[in-house]
Amino acid sequence: MVNDELEQQRDRTRLRRDLEENQKLRASSEAQLAFSPELLRETLDVALELAGAGNLTPVPAASGARDGAFSLPALPETWQRTLDTIRPRASGKRSCGTGARARPCPWSSPRPTS
Repeated sequence: MVNDELEQQRDRTRLRRDLEENQKLRASSEAQLAFSPELLRETLDVALELAGAGNLTPVPAASGARDGAFSLPALPETWQRTLDTIRPRASGKRSCGTGARARPCPWSSPRPTS
């Protein structure tokens, strides 16, 4: 019984250490990439404009979307296959097909909890 408790404590310590290391790697990666949600949004707005579509539209948090989520404008038919990859999935199916609206896209991933 004492050995089991010691082993569980070692496992928890190892998991904590792994989580801390993963957080350091993530921070380092973000610093290396110099990722900016604002620059990504601006880049997508330019790309959408070049495709003949409108800009991204902020989605109100009250709609159930995560804070900082955006909706895509209507896009030409040639984009439907790509849009299918971000549409909500029906149970047992890959996607809801071309009739469903695309999910709002948040720019930042959830931060790990301590």
